[in-house]
This record gives sequence, structure tokens and C-alpha cells, in this order.
Amino acid sequence: MPYRVYQISEPVTVVFDENGRHKLVQLPVGSVFRTTNLKPDRDGMIQGTCRGKAVLMFSRDLEDCAK
Repeated sequence: MPYRVYQISEPVTVVFDENGRHKLVQLPVGSVFRTTNLKPDRDGMIQGTCRGKAVLMFSRDLEDCAK
């Protein structure tokens, strides 16, 4: 499956999945986000991984805060 890797250029809030529970976390500048799904879900969120954990990020935030 195709994926993309982004480096976060501005702090951004994402949803981490920790043991089946969702947790809001702010990713600092320099974090790396790797998509696992290139198309946003119905809520506009992109699935990916960061720091070895499953992450959801709004697609508009990915466009605004990553390079």
C-alpha cells in the first residue's frame, strides 16, 4: 500500500490510540508522521503512525503543519 512520510513543521494536535483508548497529544516540530491511508475518512482524518503508535490527524492540519 502506498504511503507518505511527513516532517511536522509546526506543533499539531493529533489523536493517539493507546491500548484502544484515544488520547489527544501535541506533536512537536520535527516529529515524523507516516501515513497508512492516503484518503481521509468521513471526518477528514488521515490514519498514520508516529513514534511507533497509531495516529489520526486532520488532513487540513497535515497540509498546514507538515512538509
